[in-house]
Amino acid sequence: MRDANSEEAAKLAKSFYAYLELMQARALGAVENLRESRLTAPGRLFAIGYCFGCAVVLEGASGGANLLGVFSIHGSLRTPHTALMSKFHGSVLSLHGADDPVVPHED
Repeated sequence: MRDANSEEAAKLAKSFYAYLELMQARALGAVENLRESRLTAPGRLFAIGYCFGCAVVLEGASGGANLLGVFSIHGSLRTPHTALMSKFHGSVLSLHGADDPVVPHED
């Protein structure tokens, strides 16, 4: 996803949030493509997400992506599929600034 400015980026992100199942399917598809690549070690995959990418990797994890872990930078850990995170058996590392105005402190 490429954007020209922050307003366009927000508009694109909202379109994906409206169809979380599609976001999850694309994340799972990306993991499968990596798993099938000769350039990766299929049993040693991690997903890293920054901001919107955090939502994508969490949706993939809640969809049961076979990953060793997910790494979230500057993103909310909330997902409508939080209950499905029990399907994910990897590690989750989240790094987030305490004064971030975008993501509520409760998250």
